[in-house]
Amino acid sequence: MAGVYGGAGRVYDVGQEWLEYPYLSPLRFAYDRGEGGRACADLINDLIGALARTGHLTTQSAVSAQPVVGKVTGLIPPSRAIVRLEDGEFATIWAELVRPGLDIGAPVARGMPISGRYDPGSRRVDITQMLQDHIEMQDGLTPG
Repeated sequence: MAGVYGGAGRVYDVGQEWLEYPYLSPLRFAYDRGEGGRACADLINDLIGALARTGHLTTQSAVSAQPVVGKVTGLIPPSRAIVRLEDGEFATIWAELVRPGLDIGAPVARGMPISGRYDPGSRRVDITQMLQDHIEMQDGLTPG
């Protein structure tokens, strides 16, 4: 169940887990030129998610990450958000680094204030802790 056929594409995770759970590496098909762009975007999202899941891509450098606040200025579906930080700089949020397969419109919206850890090298903001704090507050737990 982990083969590739009929012009399909697939990203395999590092390691062997995908052999036992082949749905970790879904097939992406494009039956015509119009579907090619969508399939390519899906494969890129699959790759980034696989790298994040296996620890090969993180949202922050342990040395340079810094806490930031900002506001979402735009969404680039299916997986990116543009953020203007408090100091006026622009950064991005990558949905697949929050959770693989997540559409960016689920955790953020245009105009929404955000907080997170910013990596100046990649210009990415990790909002995972902000979302976790929100979930804990919704469940009536104390964040921290």
